[in-house]
Amino acid sequence: MGYRMDMGMVTSACLVVFPLVALLAGAARGQISARNPSLKERKANHRKTDPICFQNSHLARPPKTLRFSGYEWEIRGVGDGGPGPNHWDPGNVRVDEKGWLHLKITHTQGEWRCAELHTKKRFGFGRYQFQVTGRVDTLDPNTVLGLFKYPTADVGKDGTNEIDIEFARWGHTKSDNLNFTVYPASGERDQATDHKTYPLKLQGEASTHQFEWESKRVRYRSFYGHRDDDGHEITHWTDAPDDLRLIPQRPTPVFLNLWLFRGNAPTDGKEVEIVIRKFTFASFDPID
Repeated sequence: MGYRMDMGMVTSACLVVFPLVALLAGAARGQISARNPSLKERKANHRKTDPICFQNSHLARPPKTLRFSGYEWEIRGVGDGGPGPNHWDPGNVRVDEKGWLHLKITHTQGEWRCAELHTKKRFGFGRYQFQVTGRVDTLDPNTVLGLFKYPTADVGKDGTNEIDIEFARWGHTKSDNLNFTVYPASGERDQATDHKTYPLKLQGEASTHQFEWESKRVRYRSFYGHRDDDGHEITHWTDAPDDLRLIPQRPTPVFLNLWLFRGNAPTDGKEVEIVIRKFTFASFDPID
């Protein structure tokens, strides 16, 4: 950067910037349509991170990596930032002896800490499947589990080139808890058609969720149990807009995160743990 910043200055900057960011985000929420709580709250809690705090946390501590489901993943380091904003802790991510990925929200030293990681590899058109263990249908109203593709800076800005599966009620106890959202390749969203929500109710701890991304459509499916076939479907939805600008077109990393809506503590005061048993990708591109 051409200069060195004292870490005390970084800490002070974070303390000043994040309350201001939260205040501005709150003002922006008031201008977003309340037609659908999940749409409003997801839009307001997107992945905006203060650049000074984020950059210097990575300068101070190189990112930690792990191997899961055959891919290299980079764990988000210690620091504060969106979505939420939240406190992030790499200690809340681990792979067990079975090769299963554990994501946790913990309460440590008086603060709630969340988890996030992403693949080093960028993935293109294909089927993305996640086998999940945990009652994602009964998560606390302030807890969010995200399984999604998200753009690097060279692909697009926040709010574009993203395909989401999210388990969340966005702070509302009675809202639908399964959220599918497709963000455009560029320009403004079509908020009337680019998302779908469902009242998810599982039959046990195991479930499977996938999206198939093609150049003209995104198809979502959810299943009971850990599946590698099409049996026991819970629900499905396809986004196939006439305007192809609304479908992402460029490869991006896969992200997994477990976080708190608006940074608010779980209403039940309990820590959270979800297991991703397996992630698989089947390419639709013969050269991938």
